[in-house]
Amino acid sequence: MERICLHCGRELPANLARQARYCCRSHSTLASRKRLADQAAGESPAGPRICLYCGDELPAYLSANARYCSRSHSALASSARIGDRAERDRYAEQEKYLSGYAPADAVSYRLGIRRTDAGPLHFFPKGRAGFQLAPFDLPAVPVAGLYVVRYFDRLGEPLDIPRELIGGLWIPADPKVRF
Repeated sequence: MERICLHCGRELPANLARQARYCCRSHSTLASRKRLADQAAGESPAGPRICLYCGDELPAYLSANARYCSRSHSALASSARIGDRAERDRYAEQEKYLSGYAPADAVSYRLGIRRTDAGPLHFFPKGRAGFQLAPFDLPAVPVAGLYVVRYFDRLGEPLDIPRELIGGLWIPADPKVRF
């Protein structure tokens, strides 16, 4: 079987490794630069980029190195690789409740908790519109507790709280998030 350079089309020297795709380092570098330029221009020779967990197309705003469409899919894939069934079940259960009870026109949600019994609600995430429902963003909160769930439509307007979630939802803490 004849092996040829993917850049110039010449036959590869016999002394190169079996997996070699280019006849020299400069052709490898040129091909790599072309791939990076194509990615920056939004073109992909391999077609659309796909989430390794769910198989959906990755949104254009994600970096060229992104492999998952959301943080939760990255965490679920990691749990699956590690084999941590309890962690995987926790993520799946949160997604089931938060997505399953969401109003039909909801696109995002925020979680609120009181620091004191009579204090105001502190909502998470801070400084963002909210956690996305599709693709599902796993909630990240600073302390474990019973959180009030608020859903929002495309315009950012709050929606009614579903009857099933009026009492709140227990959310475990993410140590990376602060008040």
